[in-house]
Amino acid sequence: TGKFVRYLYNPADTNSISRDIVISLLKDETNDLWIGTWNNGGVNRMNTATGKFKHYLPGQSIGQIYRDLDGVIWVITTGGLQRYNRKEDDFFPFTGENTGIDMTGIFSMIADKENNLWLSSQSGFYRLNKERNQAVLFGRESGVIGEEVRYSWMAKMNDGRIYAPGYFGYYAFYPDKLNTRSVLLKIYFSNFWLNSKEVK
Repeated sequence: TGKFVRYLYNPADTNSISRDIVISLLKDETNDLWIGTWNNGGVNRMNTATGKFKHYLPGQSIGQIYRDLDGVIWVITTGGLQRYNRKEDDFFPFTGENTGIDMTGIFSMIADKENNLWLSSQSGFYRLNKERNQAVLFGRESGVIGEEVRYSWMAKMNDGRIYAPGYFGYYAFYPDKLNTRSVLLKIYFSNFWLNSKEVK
């Protein structure tokens, strides 16, 4: 158009963006623009042809919107990880029931060349396998101090190496060279039964 266009929240217009504090942007294969907002604004999907917005995840603050190599859209919120279901046209929580481990305090994510997802968190780096049914944590026992990588976005180089900035320097690693079998998995008991009686 030859000029800058500014989009602002208009409480009187349900087709406007939901909040003014924009944290993350993503263009999908349909040329729609996904917009993550802070201050409980949720996710906005803008039809770039009409300029109108559709809203998702109201009441949640968004840290990052990411599209993996299979085209699946993921959203990191202050309340946890969400995965977009295209058929339902909605987001659904991705929890420990999906992976066997609760991935909490997530800040950013990126896919490696095999489409495993790497997520930085307050506990370290989570690796979510490409089948999306198993997660492994690389924490202090792997030399990663999770508190240092919060609020930082990761980058992937052409050779597959991933960089993650932190408060004190940065981390760099080749995902395919890390031994995931050597990482200890945490086991949580949800219920315990003894002699057919639940022990609380």
